[in-house]
Amino acid sequence: MISSNRYLYLAFKAKVFDLIDFFSSSDLPPFVMPDNPKIKLILGEIYDTSARTPLGCARLIQLLMGQLVIEMIRHDLFLKDLETKAAYLKDAKLISIFKYIKENLGSDL
Repeated sequence: MISSNRYLYLAFKAKVFDLIDFFSSSDLPPFVMPDNPKIKLILGEIYDTSARTPLGCARLIQLLMGQLVIEMIRHDLFLKDLETKAAYLKDAKLISIFKYIKENLGSDL
């Protein structure tokens, strides 16, 4: 029986302005990404392109890797945004402010 769980470990450097390594400078911990059709497509294109040897493959792979980095950053930013919102929901002072607004000003807003 073939397991449906497949994992791919990616590690690469993404330089910002050809000076700063984005991932190491931002102290991003390793993270697991859920099944993402767009990332699957990009990885498939990288694999297919690397199997060929025509002119321009290196440049195409570089562009595809750029797209992959963008998708990973979008995913990470989404998670951080979600964590930030969850932190706000745990703040007792903020919850009491929301309760006060609901009880006293709800219809006026």
